[in-house]
Formats: sequence, C-alpha cells, structure tokens
Amino acid sequence: MYQSQISSLLESYEDTTLKAKRAYMDGFIEEASAYYKEACEISTRLLSFPTISNETLKRCVDACANCFDFCNNPEDDEQNEYLDSVSSMLTEIVAGHHESTMRMAALEAYADIARLSYLVAKCCRSEKAKSVISDFYQCWNRYSPSLVCFH
Repeated sequence: MYQSQISSLLESYEDTTLKAKRAYMDGFIEEASAYYKEACEISTRLLSFPTISNETLKRCVDACANCFDFCNNPEDDEQNEYLDSVSSMLTEIVAGHHESTMRMAALEAYADIARLSYLVAKCCRSEKAKSVISDFYQCWNRYSPSLVCFH
C-alpha cells in the first residue's frame, strides 16, 4: 500500500535534487535554495512511513547537509527549521517500534544531524540548532545503552 507513495516520493526527491543542482550550477541561488528545501521536506516525509530503510536515513542526512551548504541565510533561525523537523522524526524512529538495527541506524543518522546542528549553532548562533543538539544528547543517553550492542 505504501510502496507506491514511497516510490512517488523517491522520484520526486531525485527530480527535485537534480533541479536544485542545475539551478545552483546556473547561478540561480534562490531557486536552488527553494529546491533543496523542498528535497529536505520530501526526505522528511519519507521518514514518516512505517517502512524505512538505511537509504531513507542517508537521504535525509544528505538533504539536511544540502540545505546547510546551499540554502540562503543560515543566520535566520527560521531557515534552520529543517534540522528541528528531521530531529523530531528521528527521535520517533529511535523511540518507536522498529527493529533494533533500524533504530540504531536512525540514532546514527541523528548523530550526523547533531554534528550538522553543531556547525549551524557555532557559525550562526541558532537556537533551533542548539535545541537539536540538546535533544540528541537526551535521545542518545536514553536509547544508546540498549541499541549500541545491536550494531
């Protein structure tokens, strides 16, 4: 049932990312930024399905990194909303009813998001990024003792 929706979102993600790369290479920075943000939103929606994969987690981390690298005005804390959204989704996966290996993979993806958030917090003094880091530490402290052994 979900597979057709997932396939459609994956196609949309790939198409949007390609458009973003083309726009950026052609010097259309605002357009590229909008596409990268859209790709990040799509990757976050993919995390909401009951069946996720390591590729979905990697795609989400990559989308956040693209937003950080290519989107405009990272000093505007509203621009860092993508970190908060992804953080919430990853927390749900780690705390959820997925297999332990998938929960651990989500915790590792969350660590990548926390590292990215650290860079945003350091260079832009983003309160949202600082919140993501704090939330990650809470999640790590709570769930890593039971998940690390499965890795």
